[in-house]
Amino acid sequence: QVGIAVVVITGGGGSGGDAPSALAAGFPPARLAGASFTGAAGTTRVTLTAIGAAGATEVAAGGVNGGPALWSSPDGGTTWTRAALAGPAAMTGAGTGQLAAVAHGNAGWLAVGTTLAGHGAALVASSPDARTWTVTGGLAGNAVAAAVAAGPAGYVIVGHQTAGGASAAAAWYAPGLTGWRTA
Repeated sequence: QVGIAVVVITGGGGSGGDAPSALAAGFPPARLAGASFTGAAGTTRVTLTAIGAAGATEVAAGGVNGGPALWSSPDGGTTWTRAALAGPAAMTGAGTGQLAAVAHGNAGWLAVGTTLAGHGAALVASSPDARTWTVTGGLAGNAVAAAVAAGPAGYVIVGHQTAGGASAAAAWYAPGLTGWRTA
């Protein structure tokens, strides 16, 4: 589940007075994530594409300098740390791809995206705790992963596969973080 709330407080209830502050209305003030998602000025390109939440843990997915990246927050988004990605350098380094979606299920966290190598291939990153991740190709064939969802029975990845020059929608499922089967 993902929960995003934007609170706009206007007017003074018709009394002509000022609107109450967000804090007075019971909402904490918004703050910028700042340095949690940046690097050296002018040299680091950060892209955030998705966010997932489970309890107080939040995970943001995207990329840094064209390579996959994930950030985790154990406290509902107050503090963020870039997650460690383990796996082949061809799938985790700068210029190798980007993560597009993230979900939490019974076995842990799953993030998916696409590599930039060749015509693209699936990137699948899994983690039991949202802090350390293992990145693999994960899906057989010339597959591109676009989204992921989790439920009581496991995980589903959707995207497309190319065969014989034609592209067709595809889906894969698994009860855990590995062992993907074509749906």
